[in-house]
Amino acid sequence: MALSVALVVVLLQPTTAGLTAAPHSVLITSRDRTRVLLLIDQNNPLPVIDWDTGDETERQIPNAAKLGSGVYESDHLRPIWQLDWDAGDWDIKWTDGFESIIRTYETGWSEPNVGNKTVLEIIHQGKPVRSYQYDDLLRHARSKWCVPRWHSSHRILWLGQCEIVGDQLHLETSSRELFLPGGKTLPLGYQEHYVFDLVTGEILATRITPGWIGWTAIVIAIVVVIAGARFVFRRRGCTTMTSE
Repeated sequence: MALSVALVVVLLQPTTAGLTAAPHSVLITSRDRTRVLLLIDQNNPLPVIDWDTGDETERQIPNAAKLGSGVYESDHLRPIWQLDWDAGDWDIKWTDGFESIIRTYETGWSEPNVGNKTVLEIIHQGKPVRSYQYDDLLRHARSKWCVPRWHSSHRILWLGQCEIVGDQLHLETSSRELFLPGGKTLPLGYQEHYVFDLVTGEILATRITPGWIGWTAIVIAIVVVIAGARFVFRRRGCTTMTSE
């Protein structure tokens, strides 16, 4: 994965590396340092972005807001493709050269129609190829009583792990918990696992970890089916004896 270059804190506030940056503007350098990904917060643009090029020199990018978000060649900042959004580096993952970028979104129980909120977007060569909503990825046990959240807010912690492997994205949802009175939780262990194609955005594979609650439900279902079959069998037997 590409190497994230130090950018940022608050404008005019020095870091230990002596760099300055905007709270939401991001500069990331590819592993071979031939490309950079700029994500510019247009609501809080920096007049200058200081760029640690990795060779003990620093380079300034003036008027970065005019460049806009996108992927650029490192030498002359020629645009390769543009993006019409910005995000923090904690909300994205990328392949070498930024051919594919994964963007995840936060959502919360205070928002209406949570199930229809986009939580995952796959971008290839600067263009969105596929997006997924909350209900697309969290298929069961997805109510506010089961999905982890920040205790001090209504923000949903729907994402467990997310990793790029070659030209695929491996993603798992958060392991479910049952929220009990008194702020206690009971781990359920249920979660979904997905493999996505980064070029098309399609789901290549799906797997579910049922957890103990899932296995319990399966056992109960089997017991119910067996009990129902025995009841029908006995009833048929009694009917046959009566007719004789």
